[in-house]
Parts: sequence; C-alpha cells; structure tokens
Amino acid sequence: MANPFKNPRFMMTLSILLGIASAGIAAYGLYKKEYVIGAALLFNVFICFTNYRAWKNRS
Repeated sequence: MANPFKNPRFMMTLSILLGIASAGIAAYGLYKKEYVIGAALLFNVFICFTNYRAWKNRS
C-alpha cells in the first residue's frame, strides 16, 4: 500500500483544510480575547500556507 503522505495532491488538500480550520479557531480565540491561542493559530495558518506552496511546487 502506498504512503498517502508522499502524494503531493493529498498533502496540498490537507494543508488547505488545516489552514482553514486554524483560521476559524484563531478568529474564535481572538473573539474570546484568548490572544496567545489566537496568535499561535494564526502562526499555524502561515505555516500551512508555506507548506501548501512547497507541495504545490513539488507536484
């Protein structure tokens, strides 16, 4: 069985979904004035975006 984590299309989709989820949770955290959690999740969105670009260039 092939390893799905070596499939660029799967990894690009996973990066997009995790980035959207992180952005939503970060917005809710900032709404509830949990600034540390919101900032950490916004940083996670940035990491997901850079991973998406890396996987896009790889495919």
